[in-house]
Amino acid sequence: MPKSKDASLQYRHYGWQVSPYTAKTRAGLRFKRASFEDIAPDYRTMKKRLAPKVGRIIMPVMETPEGEYLQDSTVILDHLEQQFPERPLLPVTPRQRLLCRLIELYADEWLPSIALHYRWYYKEQNYAFITREFGASALPNWPGFVQRFLGRKLADRMQSYLPLCGVTERSVPAVERWCERLLSILEDHLQQHRYLLGASPCVADLALYGPIYAHLYRDPYSSALVKQHPALVDWIHRLGEGAPEAKAGQWLEKDAVPSTLDPLLQMIFGEMFPSLNQLVERVSVWLEEHPDADTLPRALGKIDMHIQGVTETRACITYTYWMLQRVLDDYQSLSCAEQQSVDQWLEPCGVLDALQLRLPEPLRLERCRLRRSL
Repeated sequence: MPKSKDASLQYRHYGWQVSPYTAKTRAGLRFKRASFEDIAPDYRTMKKRLAPKVGRIIMPVMETPEGEYLQDSTVILDHLEQQFPERPLLPVTPRQRLLCRLIELYADEWLPSIALHYRWYYKEQNYAFITREFGASALPNWPGFVQRFLGRKLADRMQSYLPLCGVTERSVPAVERWCERLLSILEDHLQQHRYLLGASPCVADLALYGPIYAHLYRDPYSSALVKQHPALVDWIHRLGEGAPEAKAGQWLEKDAVPSTLDPLLQMIFGEMFPSLNQLVERVSVWLEEHPDADTLPRALGKIDMHIQGVTETRACITYTYWMLQRVLDDYQSLSCAEQQSVDQWLEPCGVLDALQLRLPEPLRLERCRLRRSL
């Protein structure tokens, strides 16, 4: 087991309040009780200092006490899990661990469609708030009119991502039904449990917290929607404070996963996994056609996306392959007895075929790009 990190050594955590992945890692640092400086980097810092270290302008970035720069919220949480094992976020038991991997994949790769929709579709209510936050974060010491100008430029760029996430005029009603269904499922669950797996948060809590807090809860229009769910709001506050009351690692006994999460699992497998099958097919073809290439494109055209009975298209983002690979690696590395336990848990959902998906080859994440393994 790795040694516990000296809490006196300080991390530097770079990211804005409007960033969902930054919210995810900030909550992880707080729960781990790590010593860290939370920095909202200006544009110069991102371009001149952070981008050369990690490969592009992106957030969050975490600088370790040893001077290593880590990017990607999942990579950062992996690091914290190794360095602060006394306050775990990832269960070791097969069902609960797989649940964490599945929900992290879902929250990181699918929920941006919901988050971006509510932020940018309701411009009249949100635009002034978001452009002000963008501008003040990027150029904190500049005059207000300059901040607003840059804020609008950044906002216009972010709005252009909506079709890439499957959000179009045709799919908007389905996206909103999806969001309302998700919040209802979480509210029902959190009325019975403080966190997803019991008395202590896990990786899945943090992954869901990111977009729900940074987009839905903070943005003016969608904030009212979230506040209709009091148990969910209490959960948001607990995670934002680092879950100080939580009994670290006290998840439900006997590797139990509450049945209140079954509707969420059904959405994950029913709506996301058909798209993931298409993603794997696209990546497989590309790898076969480019046997000497090391680095994959960021996107490979478009794939179908299923949203509450509506089919739209979205960008085929290759990074998602890496997140899926983590899920399948965990499942396929289980012992026979552990796989049987997982299968018995998931069989009522009729989703076992999804976990039999075979990937053409392992890929690695390096400097914000997906690459062939060494």
